[in-house]
Amino acid sequence: MGVKGFWETVSPIHPGRTLPLWELNAEHVEETGRPMRIAIDIPIAIYKYMSATKKVYKENHGGMNHPTRNLFSFILRILEAGDQPVFVYDGRERAPLKRGARTNAVAPRRGGRGGSSGRTTDDERREQNLHYIIELSQEMLRWLGLPCIVASGEAEAECARLEMAAVVDAVITGDGDAFLFGARTVLKYMFADDESKGTSRVRVFKMGGLENANPPLLQSVFFSLALFAGGDYDDKGLRHCGPDLALKIGASEHGAALWTLS
Repeated sequence: MGVKGFWETVSPIHPGRTLPLWELNAEHVEETGRPMRIAIDIPIAIYKYMSATKKVYKENHGGMNHPTRNLFSFILRILEAGDQPVFVYDGRERAPLKRGARTNAVAPRRGGRGGSSGRTTDDERREQNLHYIIELSQEMLRWLGLPCIVASGEAEAECARLEMAAVVDAVITGDGDAFLFGARTVLKYMFADDESKGTSRVRVFKMGGLENANPPLLQSVFFSLALFAGGDYDDKGLRHCGPDLALKIGASEHGAALWTLS
């Protein structure tokens, strides 16, 4: 979710650049002589795949751990593009409520490792629990030998910090608030353009391009969007103030003053 109405507000002003992930990596290799390093806001991907597989469970299709299996395919597509990923998870210091749900719930106890034919009702219940899927995904990354970081607080904030420290070159997330946290290059979404070939495309947004848009989309403007339009922790925002009005406030001297005060 991030900042309410972020992409709907930003995209008409600065639509970004859409291209295959492998092509973006190839450009980076040509420019720097090394693969692109990407910090991945992995909770966003987990939410996405859990939501996408609810229908699978509802219709009682076979198999186990559908979100984790989809996440595995997501990881493979990143590796196939030649990128070097760093997977970042939310940490304990994030706010206790996010998107109306508690963030500090405990994962249900792990069961046995039987096949799908031996799946129990408890197995099905665990497979739809966010924290259980997070544990499974972290175990999967360890087995794959891929770097995995648990942030102190928000994953997207940690991703932005990694880019600011030049540890990574870009951030993959669906949350626009990565820019608010200081990210300069954000890759929005990641989806298979051709499932048979596994070609994944991303939309690239660079802070330099946003700052040169008309009106300029500065970090202070994104702050006003979050403050007035709402976001993860205050989805209501200011009464009668939607993203368009919040954008105008942010682009005005009042938005700049609020940013300075903050």
